[in-house]
Amino acid sequence: MAWETRRGAAAFAVLPFGERGLLLRVAVEGPDVDVNGRLHALAGRLRAGFGGRAAAVLVGYASLYLELSGEAAPGGLAPAAELLRREAARLLSGRGGEAALARAAPPSTVVIPVLYGGAHGPDLAEVARLLRRTPEEVVRRHSETRYHAFCLGFAPGFAYLGALPEDLAVPRLPQPRTRVPAGSVAVAGRQTAVYPSESPGGWRILGRTPRLVYRPWEDPPVLIRPGDAVRFEPIGEAEFRRIEEREAAEAAAWETRVREAAERATEAASWALLVREAGLLTTVQDLGRMAWRELGFPLAGALDRGALRMANRRVGNPDGAAGLEVTLRGPALDCRAPGGAPPRRVAVAGADLGAELDGRPLAPGEVGELRPGSRLVFRGRRSGLRAYLAVEGGFDVPVVGGSRATDLRSGIGGLAGRALRPGDLLPLGTPPGDEHAPHAPHAEAPWAGQGARGTGPAPSGARGGVDLVTVRALTGPDGGCLGPSASETFFGTVWRVGPASDRMGMRLLGPALPVSPGREPLSEPIPHGTIQVTGDGTPIVLLADAQTIGGYPKIAVVCEADLDRLAQLAPGARLRFARAKG
Repeated sequence: MAWETRRGAAAFAVLPFGERGLLLRVAVEGPDVDVNGRLHALAGRLRAGFGGRAAAVLVGYASLYLELSGEAAPGGLAPAAELLRREAARLLSGRGGEAALARAAPPSTVVIPVLYGGAHGPDLAEVARLLRRTPEEVVRRHSETRYHAFCLGFAPGFAYLGALPEDLAVPRLPQPRTRVPAGSVAVAGRQTAVYPSESPGGWRILGRTPRLVYRPWEDPPVLIRPGDAVRFEPIGEAEFRRIEEREAAEAAAWETRVREAAERATEAASWALLVREAGLLTTVQDLGRMAWRELGFPLAGALDRGALRMANRRVGNPDGAAGLEVTLRGPALDCRAPGGAPPRRVAVAGADLGAELDGRPLAPGEVGELRPGSRLVFRGRRSGLRAYLAVEGGFDVPVVGGSRATDLRSGIGGLAGRALRPGDLLPLGTPPGDEHAPHAPHAEAPWAGQGARGTGPAPSGARGGVDLVTVRALTGPDGGCLGPSASETFFGTVWRVGPASDRMGMRLLGPALPVSPGREPLSEPIPHGTIQVTGDGTPIVLLADAQTIGGYPKIAVVCEADLDRLAQLAPGARLRFARAKG
């Protein structure tokens, strides 16, 4: 069901998006600074008005996504949709909206120094040729324009800036680069942006800034925030080097503080696990990072949240305590603790990767006793893909943005924001119930324990031990951007998990879904579990480490109760999607 409104010049619709999400979409031809500014003002009102009932409020170019918490959703989306519709009508129509905008905090102006051209701007000459201008004219036009930060997404700190002057608009590269250096200042269409970290990318690079736009030592950890005004300032080589050295010194000082804090925590811990072998990909995870999503940070956290919850409950931890996510090939861990200390409970859930504690099998769901000198190893995969290890007291790694979850892309959380390595020492927290506990484990995520609304119990096969897994999904909001048979093909196909799947997304192999050319929506917020369809018709299920903003059509959203089973499907596994009732 969609709730549509036309008030004055602003037409918009409020659409259900997943089980507990609402998507407000404003009808505009392209990026509109005034509309986007009003949406940011509306986002502020919703965060204040909904309080803890809103798990997330994210703004796109001409859209807003409101995600209700687990406590708010059982009442249904209709009351929240009506409230959202009324507030949007007031703010977007100008009747009362101007006063609300006036009360909003004025945007900050961020100045980005840029060394244009040369090795730092490999596409400047080609852009000038395409536009029939000189490189100097392109630099002048690009730097004299004041830009608006419409939204952040793609990567933490990546701000979509516009509008680029129409006479500077150029298409993306025919083939994206596999490596774009951090700090690259690039253009595509009528957008410009600064790449916050090294990544692939298809925008045309005009230059590079020595300023770090992703700043993990600050709170919030980004230079540009949604709604900010941004301008670029040409600089020379000497100024570039001076600023680069200053920024590098700040980053190095932060890394030193993080390392020293971790060393102090490890030295103070009476219990710790020593990593003898790291396994294929072993990370510290909890139930996810709800903070900073509007700044482009992914949810992160365990892919199989049910398995992490189960392991934690078996050892007496809160559901959201930090555990280890073990992928395919597990680590070897030695327990370091004071001699004569009482044992601690340990459990593994999810995939069966052949866990053994002190030479004896530790089956999924079984509780063992971890003692000083104990060794825990994983001998090999028997079923599933990801196992979750919980130890009584949880893993006492630093809280970053309200979570201990490892975010590999942005390098935060867990143990220095990375996968485990041989020689790492993981400190354990104090078991629950001890009044001298040094911390409280991360709170349970809003959807913890919630099933798919109105769909009954989850089908069997959640651990990947069957030939064909059925996953329930709700219809997405972009049927008009896809061909007429796309939905029938999607729900009627037996798909295979592609080899390029990872924590960001699961690529599905099967028939190409028909996409209507030229009808892609403006980039807008996308929740966990969304299934996007790329330009070549490939569906991708967005998982915990996926970006928060996307521009591909969204054909469906996986039901929360069934997301866990996707975490246990290895490349080549077969699955099909069943329509769930919204």
